Amino acid sequence: MNNVAKLIKDTRAEAALVLSAGAPQAPLIAGALYGLYREGIRFRRIYASGGGALIALLLVAPMKKRGRNPTIAERLAALKSITELGVDDAIFDILPIGYKTFFKPGPFTEPFRNWAKLLKLGSRSDGGRLPNLDKLKERYEKEVLHASLEAKDREAFKRLYNDWIDLLTGVITPGVLTPESLGLCAPFPLADDVVDFALLDRWAGTLSVPAYDLNPDPNTGRQRGIVQFSNRPGPGAKKLDANGVRACLAAPFIYPPFGLGGGLYTEGAFEEPYNEDTGWLRDVEEGKIRSVLILDILNREDELLREPLDLWDAYGSSIMTPVVAQAKTVRRLFALLKEENAERRSLLDWKAKWLDKEKRQLRAEKRKPGKQPKSLSSREERLRKAEEQLKKEAKRVTLSDVHWMPRFTFPGGSRNSARPTSNGNAARRRYLADWSRGTLDQLFERGVKAAEAYLTRPLSKPDPRADSAAELLRRRSPIDAAIAEGEIRGQNRDLLPTYFRNEYARRR
Repeated sequence: MNNVAKLIKDTRAEAALVLSAGAPQAPLIAGALYGLYREGIRFRRIYASGGGALIALLLVAPMKKRGRNPTIAERLAALKSITELGVDDAIFDILPIGYKTFFKPGPFTEPFRNWAKLLKLGSRSDGGRLPNLDKLKERYEKEVLHASLEAKDREAFKRLYNDWIDLLTGVITPGVLTPESLGLCAPFPLADDVVDFALLDRWAGTLSVPAYDLNPDPNTGRQRGIVQFSNRPGPGAKKLDANGVRACLAAPFIYPPFGLGGGLYTEGAFEEPYNEDTGWLRDVEEGKIRSVLILDILNREDELLREPLDLWDAYGSSIMTPVVAQAKTVRRLFALLKEENAERRSLLDWKAKWLDKEKRQLRAEKRKPGKQPKSLSSREERLRKAEEQLKKEAKRVTLSDVHWMPRFTFPGGSRNSARPTSNGNAARRRYLADWSRGTLDQLFERGVKAAEAYLTRPLSKPDPRADSAAELLRRRSPIDAAIAEGEIRGQNRDLLPTYFRNEYARRR
């Protein structure tokens, strides 16, 4: 195996992907992941927080035909489907609320949502139980829409009509919100609609998402704090299923705390926006990860921390501000860890040179004629133990760097946000919680372009001994050359496909 192929294999085995929190801008992450995955980049370890968790789930376990593994095209389509959570611009300009994501609490919510699905164009009743209704909708599409509208206009009309059905459903659904309620909305309802959790169980990789447990520890009386939810839970972790997703995404005030298995959980993103302390940093210390690539949408303070446009935008700011502030603190910690890593590496290099010198002296003394003193045996044993300890310490600091995607660019404001602020600035700005379909489409495309730019940056000469696995992700030239030479073959430019040929275990 040549150096390029070996490096690619190392990337697959030891590089982790981190998806930051920030649900309103999550299509940026989805677009970037779309661009990376389309070019053959794969990860066996994914750490996500907040809105990034839904993106990861769409990639590894999209809702398709149960029992069948998704194709590459289906996984890419699932990532792009995140924009379908957006509200048609014609409606959002009048009512700028993400009613397709947030639903009234109460026992009537789910029945009314199911009723709305029956009326939507392009959907069929569950199991074909209402064949006459399905035929009526099909006939309307064929005889009315096809006859009067072009293909592009038909899709726009269907989107507007379906979003209008969702709006009417949200308005007429009886709610039970009271001053005693613990959250504005029903627990996160979309996991069962878009994620196949049986497929998640079969996925060969590991997905970890944090939640914050509000219940006190019976031994200390303090809150238990961050708990990891994973498809492959280890000691202290919980199972990442539909209820686990609701626990991890229970944003305070928006969703009520979610009770599960003796715990009472809220969203972990407010504590760990990058799923860092109990997530990938811990696994780095255990030697499971060599490099980390972070897709981050929280590092644009100039875009995310600003004067609000109106009361609705102020509400969005109240959600984003603490997460952005915590993320800034965490990034400072990353910088300190990088410095500490470099210092520890320098110290280990010095220890390695000292150990090598001591071993050479020991070998020279053992070659001397005559009876060897007993102290040589004990000295040799001490050096052997020191060498083993040095290897363990070196394994703990193999994280060569934390790699960041370039700073994402945010699209301009939506039509309803083009208004002067108190300082006279009339520049168009969009709502922080802008759930319009047009904005989500723009965010997704910006994410795709960011991934393309990251993978085609100017290249320096690769050094197989020094380059980290994540650094290889942007070295397209040697990878493409290897593909062209036939050293790495695969369909859809899937780099080293044998390593990820079976991402899903056989169905049990």
